[in-house]
Amino acid sequence: VTVSSLGPQEKVPALQSPPRGAGGKQKKEKHKKDKEEKKREKKEKKKKKKKKKEKKKKSSSSSSEGSSSSASSSSSRSKKEKKKDKKQKKELEAEVEKKRRKSADEPG
Repeated sequence: VTVSSLGPQEKVPALQSPPRGAGGKQKKEKHKKDKEEKKREKKEKKKKKKKKKEKKKKSSSSSSEGSSSSASSSSSRSKKEKKKDKKQKKELEAEVEKKRRKSADEPG
């Protein structure tokens, strides 16, 4: 392998990566942002878990929960949609369960 054939190959990676001074800083900033976002996501997940536990407790009085969340209209809409999704999921699970029972009843 001659030096002239290696030349262009060596130039390509140098063009791709920016100079250390400028590029490095941006990378660090981005990493910082990612970390903060991850932290936020963890917090949100924790909140959601807590809410799920609360919902289990007051599954009978779900209407009161709806009225308390109506203060913030933007979130109440998404909550309603989530409730719809939950309902559909439950119905789907019920159907699957019925099918499963049927197949279990039928021999073979």
